Amino acid sequence: KYLRAVVIGMVISDATIYTNGFYSGIKFEQSTMQYFFVHHLFYLFKDYTFASDISVRFNSKDKKTIKSFYFKTFTHPTFSELYNIFYINGKKVLSIDLLNLVDEVALAYWIMGDGSFNKKDNILVLHTQGFDKENNELISKFFNKKFGLNTYLTRAKSNNGQTWYYLVNIPHRDKEFIINKIAPHILEEFKYKVNYKTF
Repeated sequence: KYLRAVVIGMVISDATIYTNGFYSGIKFEQSTMQYFFVHHLFYLFKDYTFASDISVRFNSKDKKTIKSFYFKTFTHPTFSELYNIFYINGKKVLSIDLLNLVDEVALAYWIMGDGSFNKKDNILVLHTQGFDKENNELISKFFNKKFGLNTYLTRAKSNNGQTWYYLVNIPHRDKEFIINKIAPHILEEFKYKVNYKTF
């Protein structure tokens, strides 16, 4: 159950589910700055992979600079069940059925993957710009209903200044939930993302 929650949080964030046509597996990949995180994930899923250690991905241009670290699980029917929830016609989608699987553990790993803390406004920001406005509204309303939170959306312009994107914000008034329910599942190296000591 715990590992299933980790998978849900990570796949919503940046992990992927691959399929070989019969069953599916999970691919975890992190940048060089998150070396310890991919090792943590490898330790959690060591019984679900044939790999003896994580793999290294080099920059495609110079073939020397390390770009990221990754590993894959072997394929398994349980992962196929998750694939069918996450993907439609090979594309990752967000749905209420998927969000219903998000518990405190899944949310903690989602935050470790996509969260940051805005000290100026004293809010926890979930970087959900990969989803459109409708899906961001779905996420915010779901959090508020299921966890009793007071999340809201903010809008920002992309780097090119041509398009808008949306982020989900968890305000200071929800700090008790974050500290008591989410922070215990967040690795020490990521506590800054929830401003654990002063949130």
